[in-house]
Amino acid sequence: AYNKVDGEIVWTSNGTGETYSSPQVVTLQGVRQVVSALGTTILSQEVASGRELWSYVRKGAGHSMLQPMALDAERLLVASGDGDGTVCYRVTKSDDQWKIEPEWSAPRLRPDFNEVVPLPDKIVGLTKGLLTCISSKDGKLLWKKLRFGGGQLIGIENQSRVIVLSEAGSLAIVDIDAHEPKLIVEQQAIEGKTWNHAVVVANRIYCRNAEEIACWKIIESANKQVAAK
Repeated sequence: AYNKVDGEIVWTSNGTGETYSSPQVVTLQGVRQVVSALGTTILSQEVASGRELWSYVRKGAGHSMLQPMALDAERLLVASGDGDGTVCYRVTKSDDQWKIEPEWSAPRLRPDFNEVVPLPDKIVGLTKGLLTCISSKDGKLLWKKLRFGGGQLIGIENQSRVIVLSEAGSLAIVDIDAHEPKLIVEQQAIEGKTWNHAVVVANRIYCRNAEEIACWKIIESANKQVAAK
């Protein structure tokens, strides 16, 4: 950890293994902490000092490529492209003793480098390129529909809607329902292999890769949303 004012090192940690996942600052049980998915171990550390608060070995779990995500004050989501897939852990605390136990698992939601999006009562992600929706209450599969291939997706604030930017450069806006997804618009946004997330600013969507960058404006046309470059 670094001091954001002068760049000096505040603390370091050996961790427990290599990972593509990045540490995340979350608040669980009212305590701000740095949580990391390191190999098959979840590690929590005190923000100020790096002191270990708790750790948990995920038996049968795959290696997570994504960041741990706090669903609320006592539930932590860790998603993997293999092993148990997506798992929700309940984190409780009594005095200074922490307890971590699996609450549910969703083996049919298996994101690799693709982010998952939490929505009210639902979690959406890509499983081998197929848009997948599960219940955030129990991990039950709600549906697997619409194939986009590899890529990234983001949520839209205060809406049950996601934006998918595929690895092939296609852009899609999808309404998410508990019963099925509704494809609002899909079109080619940029050319070339695309691993970047789309960025939304007001009614504009910015897409980029190593070859080009493009801005698409969302407009209403005959009561239907479309994207205009």
